[in-house]
Amino acid sequence: MPAKYVELKTADVELMEAELRTLCARAGAEAVVLVDLSGVILASHRVSDKIDHLLFAALLSSNFAATEELSRRLGVTGFRIMYHEGKRQNLYFDKVADDTILVVLFRDSNALGRVRLFTEKSIAELAKMVTAATRPAAEAPILPQAHAAAAYLAQMATSIQPGKL
Repeated sequence: MPAKYVELKTADVELMEAELRTLCARAGAEAVVLVDLSGVILASHRVSDKIDHLLFAALLSSNFAATEELSRRLGVTGFRIMYHEGKRQNLYFDKVADDTILVVLFRDSNALGRVRLFTEKSIAELAKMVTAATRPAAEAPILPQAHAAAAYLAQMATSIQPGKL
């Protein structure tokens, strides 16, 4: 069980989205997404409806998490930024908090400096918001479905014998 979780209220999401709107305008970005590393979108601005948001968030978070783990195994410490340059679109990732990343989608690769500058300013604000919404795991609401799912997974894990997959 994680040591903490993020509990967002409507007002929290509205504040985050306001910061993302500001970042999007200043950086000249197409879209901005605040996502936790479990693949949940916390807030977003201008993400196309043509994109499957669940899949998009899962791919963004897993991409960052895999690269972060690879860096750790190679002895690179302090990994927090990742950049993908494409023919028509670029992705800029920056770590906001332990389990939260900000992803900026933009077209002009010459705008990377502007994206970095304004992302750094927004990261400070977003980090305060995420920290304020973070709670210890002991305060997590008790969900019967979660306990049933955890018990089922534990039972499945104990029934799997090494080498028998």
